[in-house]
Order: sequence, then C-alpha cells, then structure tokens
Amino acid sequence: MSALAGNEQARTTEFFDSLTRKIEDIESGHDIAGLAEQEIESVRTAHGAAAFPACYEEFLRRMGKSAGALWVGTDAFYPRLLEVRSWTVELLAENGVSQLMGEDAVAIATHQGYQGYQAYWLESSAGDDLPAMTYAEGDREPRKRWNSLVSSYATSSLRSLPFGNAGRAREISRRPGALSMPVHRAGAAAWGSPALLAFA
Repeated sequence: MSALAGNEQARTTEFFDSLTRKIEDIESGHDIAGLAEQEIESVRTAHGAAAFPACYEEFLRRMGKSAGALWVGTDAFYPRLLEVRSWTVELLAENGVSQLMGEDAVAIATHQGYQGYQAYWLESSAGDDLPAMTYAEGDREPRKRWNSLVSSYATSSLRSLPFGNAGRAREISRRPGALSMPVHRAGAAAWGSPALLAFA
C-alpha cells in the first residue's frame, strides 16, 4: 500500500469511527449494524461490480444494515440496497437523463421525499473515495456533487443528526481532539459555501 493510500485509509477509518461515536452518543438505543463479506458480495453482484470503492466498502462493513437514526427513510441499507441500482436506472430513464450515470457508477441510495424521488451514486466503482452525485426527479442535471463520498456522508450527517448546524459544528471543532474536515453545503441546484463539519 502506498503512503497516499495509507493516509486515505486512515482518514476514512477516523471518519467512520467518529461518525459511529456521534450517532451512539446522541441517539443511544439505535442499532448500528454492518454487513458480512457474503452480504457485501451480494451487493456487488447486484451492481455488476467486481469491487467497490474502499470508502463505500468501509461504510457497508460498519453500517450497511443500519446507521441508527441516521438516514432514516432512505434506501441506503441492506437488503433494499440490492434494488437501488435498478431503481436509479429506472428513475433516470423515466426522466430522459440516463446519460447522467455511467455504466460503472455505483448507485448507493434512493429516497422519496416531498420533492419527489432522489437518487445518489458514485461516479465510478474504481478508486478509494470518489465524487458522489445526487439527482432529483424532474431535473436535467445532477442537483448536487460532492468531491468525495466522505464529504457527502459528512454533509448529510450534519443535516440529519440532531446536533444541528454549521455553527454547532464549528463549536464542536474547537474541542480538543475533534476531527474536522471541509465539506460543502449545496443549495437546491448549485454549490453552496464551504462549511466545517467536526466530530468530537
């Protein structure tokens, strides 16, 4: 493993360690459950992928069945995850934008909300921590793009967990030993300003 790959793995491990602690601290009593290797393989098979990006595999191993109170109502977990790629392909086709997602993209979640259906995917199945996209029903282009899967998880964690907002994140970041990383908070159809997300 190269030094760069090692640093990336360490960053990913630290992120998921911190996210797990934060979920457990704030939402005690909710299960966090990952997938066994055989279950991860079944997800790969459903995607027609020989491998997944290292960061996504880490997510599946740690919380591929449940992330506690995080992302409740989003189809990002096993076994519904087995259907996510076909649902995403269908959504894009129905809206005439199938070209937005490449053949080697990894569909990671779908969600039905007040704005209609949304789909989330990684741009490729090759690599460690790849750009992530969000598409909303009726749009002609992806609604949001994150530079990495970790950034997309960090942003959605900031919005989903009850510890709140960017101001609260900055407050937490000043604590000794806090983990911080730059993320983007996007508007409805465009990049927003950088925000700081921190996990104590």
